[in-house]
Amino acid sequence: MYGLVLEPGTQHSETEGGGAVDFTITVKNTGNTLEEIQFTISSSYWEWASLSEMEINLESGEEHIVILTIDVPLDADAKNYGFKVKGTCTEDSTVTDTADVKLTVLESGEGPGIDIEISDAYHSPSNPTNADEITIYATVAGEGIQEVLLKYGASELSSLSLRMQEDGNQYSAVIGPLAPGIYIYEIDVSDVNGNTVESGPSSFTVSDLELDAIDSDGDGVNDDEDPFPTDETQWEDTDGDGFGDNPYGNNPDHYPFDQTRWEEPEKEGDSSWSGSTALLIIILILVIFIAFVIIYKLGLYKSRTNQG
Repeated sequence: MYGLVLEPGTQHSETEGGGAVDFTITVKNTGNTLEEIQFTISSSYWEWASLSEMEINLESGEEHIVILTIDVPLDADAKNYGFKVKGTCTEDSTVTDTADVKLTVLESGEGPGIDIEISDAYHSPSNPTNADEITIYATVAGEGIQEVLLKYGASELSSLSLRMQEDGNQYSAVIGPLAPGIYIYEIDVSDVNGNTVESGPSSFTVSDLELDAIDSDGDGVNDDEDPFPTDETQWEDTDGDGFGDNPYGNNPDHYPFDQTRWEEPEKEGDSSWSGSTALLIIILILVIFIAFVIIYKLGLYKSRTNQG
């Protein structure tokens, strides 16, 4: 069964002509199998819009974030504009969902200040676990900077915020450790005139260190990759027949590339006799039979001779 859901992080944003706005959309596979999902954008102003990805693959229950970016022309009229992102399951085109967002273009002078620029926003480590502290960095340049805030949350931006520390034009903030999951963050900069500039959302995934790092048998291969997690003598099974490739370990596979065989040659088969052994027994029975016949005939011959 196929299923998908599209959920926008926010459904409305504002900017003025010449600005750009990012909308985050969480895509969920609600079916019970792998799905390939393709996206389309619908709007009378579709040429303003672009997606970070036009096609993704999701396992059952998996979530992924795509970003809809709208670049507003400098001469755009001050009014509301609607955009719709549609996701379609390629395996079953009847399975679809949409995310609708609205953008308000403000009159010149009503929008964010344009004298502040945010660049090079990134996080470290790039692939954090639930045991890591995560540092968010950004470069901020401009006049009259009053405050630089980091906003972050699970799956979508929330009320969690943290003042970033300044080091020249470089700003940073440390968060975490965080629970496993998908997180979105954004840098918001305000100036002395009350104007605000947003960096646009970025995301990272926190993995579960405990699940990733368990090695029950201590053979150097984690349980999630070890087909024999409780046997320290075996850690690989190339043909998937349940017998390990290590010839010196427990229950070794003597045919590691043949899923239909695994025992030593002399132990294969249901019979305890080999073909050569069976042949010898048949020959021995024939010899005994022939000897019996010869002896029997000799006995008859002697009997007739004595009677004569």
